[in-house]
Amino acid sequence: MPAISSFEDKLQSNNDHNERIDVMMRRLDEIICNKSDRVSLKEFREYVETNYITKEENKGDADSVSKNITDFGNRVTAMEELVRF
Repeated sequence: MPAISSFEDKLQSNNDHNERIDVMMRRLDEIICNKSDRVSLKEFREYVETNYITKEENKGDADSVSKNITDFGNRVTAMEELVRF
């Protein structure tokens, strides 16, 4: 039966084509998922960089605060000595 044979060939060809499309779609999904992870990571880094300070910046601020506290302590000590006189 040539008509049935021709139909089966077309059906098989269509199935092969669908399998190739399925493989391409799976690969596309993988790529999109990987890219979305990268975009999310980039957005997170940008958020952290704009909203938080680095260790180096914090160390500089901590040193400055420590110096101010030491200066203030020295002034308090000097004032206490003046009051004793």
